[in-house]
Amino acid sequence: MTARRGFSLIEVVIAIGVLAVGLTAVLGLMAGAAKMIAIANDRRDAERALADGIAELERLGFAAAAAKVTAERATSAEDARFYLSRDGTKTGWGSALAAQDRHYVVTVFRVENLSPPSADATGAGLAVQVRVEWPANVDAEHSMLQLSHVLLR
Repeated sequence: MTARRGFSLIEVVIAIGVLAVGLTAVLGLMAGAAKMIAIANDRRDAERALADGIAELERLGFAAAAAKVTAERATSAEDARFYLSRDGTKTGWGSALAAQDRHYVVTVFRVENLSPPSADATGAGLAVQVRVEWPANVDAEHSMLQLSHVLLR
């Protein structure tokens, strides 16, 4: 009797089939992980946009910031929105930033029960809700982050 050398065709086909199923499963996991990483990166960048929006309010000062905020739950006017590009290098209020550069939109709402407009002249601070939504230029589903902040006089 002679000893067999190598594998039969059926064994090779089965081995390739098992390998193909394993690789398909691994690639499926990688696609899901890539999507989760993209979502996490967008959220991280949105948190940066939120911080940039608050820093811009602080830079404006109390009086100018009070003029920019809108009533609680009101639709914000264009000039009261702060826009940032996706990479954060381009920023601007309202129409100061070109539409193609807008990715994040920061809107500031007054918390009227804590700081009503009548208290702007004498109040020590301005309580606001700062909201960032993205993408800014798409009429599809938006993602959103929101944070409370107090601007001190």
